[in-house]
Amino acid sequence: MLWRLTGVVRDGETQVDFTKDNRVFIAPSVTIKPNEDTTITLLANYQKDTAGWGLQFLPASGTAFANNGRFIRNTFFGGEPNFNRFDTELATAGYLLSHDINEALTFRQNLRYAWMHNEQQSFYGTGYASAADEAAGLMSRYGAGGASTINSFAVDNQLQGKFVTGILSHTTLFGIDYRNTSFRDAASGYSTGKINVFAPVYTNAWTNDGPYDDKGIKQSQIGFYAQDQIKLGRLSFLLGARQDFASTDLDNFLAGSSARTDASAFTRRGAVMYNFDNGIAPYFSYAESFLPVLNTNVSGELLKPETGVQYEVGVKYQPVGINALITLAAFDLTRSNVVTFAPPSYFAEQTGQVRSRGIELEGTATLVEGFNVRGAYSYIDAEVTKDPVNVGKAPTTVPLNRFSLWTDYTLQAGQLAGVQVGGGIRYVGSTFGDDANTFKVPASTAVDALLAYTKDNYRLALNVTNIADTRYVAACYGYTSCFYAEGRKAIAKLTYRW
Repeated sequence: MLWRLTGVVRDGETQVDFTKDNRVFIAPSVTIKPNEDTTITLLANYQKDTAGWGLQFLPASGTAFANNGRFIRNTFFGGEPNFNRFDTELATAGYLLSHDINEALTFRQNLRYAWMHNEQQSFYGTGYASAADEAAGLMSRYGAGGASTINSFAVDNQLQGKFVTGILSHTTLFGIDYRNTSFRDAASGYSTGKINVFAPVYTNAWTNDGPYDDKGIKQSQIGFYAQDQIKLGRLSFLLGARQDFASTDLDNFLAGSSARTDASAFTRRGAVMYNFDNGIAPYFSYAESFLPVLNTNVSGELLKPETGVQYEVGVKYQPVGINALITLAAFDLTRSNVVTFAPPSYFAEQTGQVRSRGIELEGTATLVEGFNVRGAYSYIDAEVTKDPVNVGKAPTTVPLNRFSLWTDYTLQAGQLAGVQVGGGIRYVGSTFGDDANTFKVPASTAVDALLAYTKDNYRLALNVTNIADTRYVAACYGYTSCFYAEGRKAIAKLTYRW
């Protein structure tokens, strides 16, 4: 019998004024091996967060670009201090079961039940109501308060077999999985006055405008799948298929109506890879996806399932005798019925089709003992290809270029042996700030650093992210909804292992 206990107690705040970030978390796990062929792992966790609404819906004027030469502080809180709550409780329990029937056949069953309850109150910025308000920095606001609960049960049964047919070796997998989820959400709207984003004055005064959402959604999904991994010398193939059936029931208690949708899909995937003696491994893969959505649009209608098709070709290189791995991939991904949350309603809505094409390059290496390098670059050309309005536009938040580089070195000898220093840089290219591509969010660069010392069973480390405390916008979803990235953060950590 093996056991582990993980726990966290945190009393903290965020960079946003009046916004806490408290957490209590505990997760016990026990693994039982009654014999050599059977393993059972029991898992459970409980988490309670007491926090405020850290995401601030800020106008583009004053964040993504200047408002008469002024910028809103990244610590600015746009709501009311006494109407700022985001409390969540989460509990899960389940197990992982594996049993070797014989040397070639293995049965697995993974099961989990999850429950989550959330209660929240917050005011959101809705932008400037007029040019005069923009010049004065007066942001309008609308509030929401409510509660939601999710219950979810999932079980996955797998039968895996290993066998040989002639010159081919197989690892074959058959499975059936089932998921049942119920979601209940109720919310009311609130009104309050405008706030000066450059010189805020909080009144803690508001009025209740009544409920605008009260619904229950139940969804069940069952899937049957099969997969075969075939090897012929250094050549590997993967062939897989899956059949899904899903049903979703909606009860709209405000409107006194109900609805039901049924959906099914047959999806496939396949891949091929060849491993050369020199460490080069080219590959090609194809995959289809199907994802039922547990949500409704602004009209209260159930959303369609998201679907996708992806082609990818690439090469992996692991040099012989060197601790290094380099991967280069080119992909073409088409997603349909993409769920987004756009202003002014922020209810879920769906874009007909988005196509993303690009390349990704990643590498990690130990150049000499104690000296490590990691780097990544991606180029993604994303475009809306089906939509009533925005065909040919780029979706928000997707940069054309993204780059990161990290290095660290640990002294190997002498009085300072065990001292580690590291540094890195993260670059994210500009993105469009709205669906119509009328303005851009500027590119950003952040620098991170590490200083650590390891001796025997002790390790003392100081990690600093965004060390220059650069103020930049992570994303915008229109002129009324921009979000700052995290400023400088330092974490000191002392670890003892035994």
